[in-house]
Parts: sequence; C-alpha cells; structure tokens
Amino acid sequence: SSSDRRRRSPLILVVVVVVVVPLVVVVVPVVVVVVVIVVVVVVVVVVVVVVVVVVVVVVAMVYMTNI
Repeated sequence: SSSDRRRRSPLILVVVVVVVVPLVVVVVPVVVVVVVIVVVVVVVVVVVVVVVVVVVVVVAMVYMTNI
C-alpha cells in the first residue's frame, strides 16, 4: 500500500500540473487582454467626454459673445 501511495502522489502532482498550467497559460493572457480593453475603453470614454465638454463650452462661449 505504501508503494501505491508513492505512485499516486506523483500522478496527482502530474494531474495538477497538467490541469493548472494550461489554465494559468490561458487565464493570464485573457485577464491581461480584458484589463487592457477595459483601460482603453475608460480612456476613450474620458477623452470623448472631455472633448464634448470642451466643444460645448467653446460653442456656448462663441454663441454668448455673438449675442
């Protein structure tokens, strides 16, 4: 039975490695990509909001000065 236990534990380790390593290899890039996409989206939204606000303010100022 002791020899069985010694054989099983390496098998368990191998299974864990075979299961965990691909998961890590797949999950890490996915997480990185998702984070990058979120950051890009946030930056784009902020830039768009700032541009819209600036345009509105400029147009409002021009409109007010014209009146």
